[in-house]
Amino acid sequence: MTKPGALANERSNGKGEATGFGEFADLRRSVPFPGFAAMIQISKGAIAVIFVSRRTSDDPEGYARAAAEMEEEVISAPGYIGHDSVSTADGTAITVSYWRDPQSAAEWRAHVRHSEVRQEGRARWYSWYRLIVAEVDRAHHWHK
Repeated sequence: MTKPGALANERSNGKGEATGFGEFADLRRSVPFPGFAAMIQISKGAIAVIFVSRRTSDDPEGYARAAAEMEEEVISAPGYIGHDSVSTADGTAITVSYWRDPQSAAEWRAHVRHSEVRQEGRARWYSWYRLIVAEVDRAHHWHK
């Protein structure tokens, strides 16, 4: 169980394969942590969509259902590479999704069901959020 103030870490390649790290790796999934060997590959020119948010305490079950539904949907989105996500006990979270190109990220933003869930999030599940879209200049990883 995550201690107050501790981070819950999650990495996913969008195919149900968790690639988390750290003591609190992948607390939101039942997939066992396979270590860094399964890390997603992010190349120069990919798009990183950074979503920083603070959750409300409203309807945690509805939020969990919507989040699971969106994760299932995004897997089949053209250009989706994967995502990283961390959250704290107070509801602050950072999720970074990775996309092959700007068009792929824009298509996901325009996805009908994703748009509906985004509106529901604004109305019920988030106190605030910030969204940043950036192009990856360099990416690498290291592991023992």
